[in-house]
Amino acid sequence: MLDTEKTKYQFSHIAIKTDLESFFDKNLGEVEFVWEERKKVQIISFAIGKLRVWISIDKNVIRTEILRIVDSCLPLVRKYSNTD
Repeated sequence: MLDTEKTKYQFSHIAIKTDLESFFDKNLGEVEFVWEERKKVQIISFAIGKLRVWISIDKNVIRTEILRIVDSCLPLVRKYSNTD
């Protein structure tokens, strides 16, 4: 749905937003995922270390299915985030 230029801006937006959210990590804990609901698409983003995984999902997918997707992804995200 986004051209190359707008995709770069979207990723930049996620990076900036993630960096700002890290200010609250000490008090609230790290963000596990972000679920963004838009008029045309749903977006879930996960942090794996300093990397971000961005998943776009058709707007017609029901919320319970989105939660199933998140529950399926979180163990993998946690596994690969622990790269000490």
